[in-house]
Order: sequence, then structure tokens, then C-alpha cells
Amino acid sequence: MYCVRDLPAWLIVAGCVLLLGLPFLIAFLQGSLPTLGQTGEWRLLLLEPVVVIYVFVVAPIVFRAQHEVIEAMRSIARLENDDFDQLVASASRINPGAEGLAILAGAAFALLLYGPAQLLMEPSALRVYTMIESMVMFGLMGWVIFSALMGNQFMAAVHRQPLNVNIFDIRPFEPIGRQSLVICLVFIGGTVISLVFAYSPGNFFTWRNLVIYGTLATVTILLFFVNMWRTHLVLHQAKQDALGVAQRHLGHAYRTLDELTVQRAELQSIAAEVSAWNAMEQRLKVARTWPYNTEMLRTLFLSALVPLLVDACLLYTSPSPRDRTRS
Repeated sequence: MYCVRDLPAWLIVAGCVLLLGLPFLIAFLQGSLPTLGQTGEWRLLLLEPVVVIYVFVVAPIVFRAQHEVIEAMRSIARLENDDFDQLVASASRINPGAEGLAILAGAAFALLLYGPAQLLMEPSALRVYTMIESMVMFGLMGWVIFSALMGNQFMAAVHRQPLNVNIFDIRPFEPIGRQSLVICLVFIGGTVISLVFAYSPGNFFTWRNLVIYGTLATVTILLFFVNMWRTHLVLHQAKQDALGVAQRHLGHAYRTLDELTVQRAELQSIAAEVSAWNAMEQRLKVARTWPYNTEMLRTLFLSALVPLLVDACLLYTSPSPRDRTRS
């Protein structure tokens, strides 16, 4: 995706115009453009091109979030910079064959959804082009999902290294939560785009659309937590270790307090120790072990409502079948 960023601006704009305009040109040449305009199905011609452009637009944002995670892990890993760079290079290496297989799997998914049967029922140049665009779109989506999952290779490699973990200050781990949020927002944005350009009151609840939106929703939720799972385990272990130490000291202090009470000795110092370890235990019990904060959760929750709001707006503004018949 970085190669796209290095292209001249005029070439990128020309490519976008070509992607958006070519289906309309094909429809015009085969004489179906007026019909598409009357039925409102012209929006469907923009779905795949807009999603493809969207993937190329958001890819640098995802990579930037990954870079922030790398730099944050560098700050707490007990490794020299050269050793850490070597770890990043090794853990970030992706098998080209597996990457290509993910793209082919996405394209095959599109082929299964739209199938050659529809092409045989309604053969046309526009139908062929739309199917090819769908395969490209789902192929890119397969690549995005694969890249997000493969990012866990780096996280697994880093978490196997000795880390300076302060359970009371997990800010170095929060870029991982932000990265998870960015990935989820990317998928939510794709869902909104598909709703805007593919929504139709008559076919929204068909099995095909339910499979697509159900898959997107499931992947979005899974990616948010899967991307942070290893970090959660590291923080949870650090919390348990610190809690065990605090409870051992607290138990010892309580026993000492009991002994001094029986002896009617001075209790002020040991009482302060008991109070300190008790406060430490209570604080450890509420320490966070997931690298996200309230703001991230609020953003995710509100963003997850956007597709529902868009769906409701489209349903409210769409003409009823009786209105379409009258028109």
C-alpha cells in the first residue's frame, strides 16, 4: 500500500476517476444507464469502486497505528535498539503465498456470493465487470483481515521478550488499544459505505446481505479483542504476581499485628504497614489489564451505532413500494 502513497497525485486521481466512471461508461454503451437512473440502482455501480478506494485510503492509517505500537513496545522491551529492530523485521515477515491465498479466498467468497448463475441468467458486459469488481473488493478485504491477524505475530514475539511492566501505569500499552480501535473503525466505515451504496428496502434482509453484514460485525468484534489478547495476558500475569506479593506481605503483617497485640507492644508502625499493604491490595484488584480506556470504549460504542443510524435513516427516507408504484 505504501507504493500507492508514492505515486503522483494526478495518477491517483485519474485511477479513482477511472474506477468510479468505468461502470457508468459500460452501462451507457450497453444502453442500460437510463434504466439504472430511474430505478436508483446506479448506486450499486459505485459500491465496489468506493470500497476499493476506501481500502487504499485507510491502509496508511492502519500502518501508522502499527508503527506507534512498535515504538511503544520499544520503550518497555529490555532489548537494545538493534536487537529490537531485528525482532521487528523477523516477526513482521509475511509469507507471500499465505498473503496471496487470503486475497484469493476473498475473491472466492465474492464468487460464491454472487455466483456464475446470475451471470448466466443475465449475461452482459456490465454484469461481468461488476463481478470482477466484487472479486477485487472482497480480495482486498481478505488482505486487510489477513494483515490485521498477522500483526499478532509481532505482538506474540514482543510479549515473549522481557518487558518492563508497571501494572499501575499501562500507558505504554495503550497504543495497542488504539490500534485495535482503528481497525474496528475501518471495518465500521466499510459497513457504512456498503449501506449507503447498496441499501435497498426490498433486498436488505436477504441471506446474502445478512451473511456479509454478519461477517463484518463478527470480524470487527473479534479483531478488537484478539489484537489485545496477548497484551491482556501479560498485564493479567503482572497483576497476579504483584497481587500475590501484596497478599503475602499483608498476611505476614497481620500475623505480626496479632502477636504484638497479645504482647501489648507498640502497634503504630505495624498498623501503618498493614494499612499500606491493604491499600496496595485494593488498588491492585481494580488495576486494568486491557490496554484500552473509557474514551476508546465510548468511541467504539458510538461508532458501532453509526451503521444502525445510517440504516434507520435510509429506511426512513426510502420511498415505500406504493410510492414507487405511483411514481
